[in-house]
Amino acid sequence: MSAMSAKLRIGEAHSLLRAEFPDIELSKIRYYEEKGLVNPSRSPKGFRLFSEVDIECLRESFRMAQREFLPLKVIRQRLIERGLLPDDRVIPTVRRAARDATATNITMAVPERTPRPTLHVVQPEIPLVTEYPSLATSNLSEIELCVAAGITPQELVDLVSFGFLAASDGGATTPYTAKDVQVAKTFAALSARGVDARRLSAVKRIAEREAEVVSELTTSVRYDRNMTEEESAHVVAEVSREVALFRAAVARTITR
Repeated sequence: MSAMSAKLRIGEAHSLLRAEFPDIELSKIRYYEEKGLVNPSRSPKGFRLFSEVDIECLRESFRMAQREFLPLKVIRQRLIERGLLPDDRVIPTVRRAARDATATNITMAVPERTPRPTLHVVQPEIPLVTEYPSLATSNLSEIELCVAAGITPQELVDLVSFGFLAASDGGATTPYTAKDVQVAKTFAALSARGVDARRLSAVKRIAEREAEVVSELTTSVRYDRNMTEEESAHVVAEVSREVALFRAAVARTITR
């Protein structure tokens, strides 16, 4: 590996790693990137480029997951301790941010919880929030997210704790968007029905697996050099929608 003079595309990195881990799917590399176990650079056209350090991060991650059965959070910490990943973890937590907001007397009125419509078991396409058009492209603070979604600070803590939303850095710029508002609103609807957040972790795993399936189904499309990025993105979106519709149809046969 020390002889690798150029960075590898994801397909090349996958082929290299399969020599040692033959069962590893291409989608697993993307999943580990999403979980912060590797941070490849990007080409001007947006393709992932894996360095020697990135390959070593993946190799160690696969080894610790398959042979030591370590959870991903522990694996990430070990990669940081070995100097393979930067220690860029978010230190302020949602609880601390809420406490600081209270300490500085920053208050915002939270809208009263109103009766919500019945939430169907399967809803393949959920539109983004339209009640707050100004929030569609802006980053929201934790307090603004709570107000927009009609949730309590404790419900936001639950969403972050179980991985449904990423933790904020507590600064002026936060990762919360209209998509996060939609997640929080639907979570609030379930919470109002007495559904515990812990039980919804299974739903998150299903969603992650569905994303992996879409990724696997569209691998050839996304790497087709005869298609533009816009064309590839359109096909991926169409396949994602069709998979969601198929899942909905199958779920109806199970729940009827």
